[in-house]
Amino acid sequence: MRNDKRFTTEFTQIDLIKKWIARAAIENGHSEKDVKEYLNEFLSFSNTKDLLAMIESDYDDEYKIGYVSEYVKGMIEDKEAFFRERKEERIRLDLFIDKILESSEGLFKNKHEVLEVFLRAQLSGRLLPLARMIEKSFGNGSFRDVAKEFAQFKDPQQEAEYWLMKKRQKEKNDLEQRQRERIGKLEEMEKEGKLYVHE
Repeated sequence: MRNDKRFTTEFTQIDLIKKWIARAAIENGHSEKDVKEYLNEFLSFSNTKDLLAMIESDYDDEYKIGYVSEYVKGMIEDKEAFFRERKEERIRLDLFIDKILESSEGLFKNKHEVLEVFLRAQLSGRLLPLARMIEKSFGNGSFRDVAKEFAQFKDPQQEAEYWLMKKRQKEKNDLEQRQRERIGKLEEMEKEGKLYVHE
């Protein structure tokens, strides 16, 4: 949506407001990391005309920072500031997408392409492409496991370890399958007399 020209003005305004909120928060003793994380959760503000007028006014920066601080506090209290929801789930999905991207062997160029598969499945109801992507990444039967396991974890680190274990299990299974195939070919060649095994 950010790249949609119809919303350019709104995003520019929100970015300007966020910049001033960040300045106000940092000057009030908050760490840059916390401020960035907090501002990342903001989606929109319902009424920005007065706030933008103040930011763009000739008042000095100290006055503007105080005004922004109080204005934003009021918007949050009055529920006029809109935040993203389900932060923990988004973090978990982001980690899961990283694991899929890692094991995709170049099938996807970036996280956005992987996320697009999830979104298409959500919007269209067609789960087969999503199931194929997950099973290719983590092995047969993993799509069903995802529904159970994804809901189970509360700790993103625990979930990351789980998916790493699933990836290693898939690699082990793939290796065992290739070894069985090679042994089968060698046995077949030996039966046909194309291979001599010295005992």
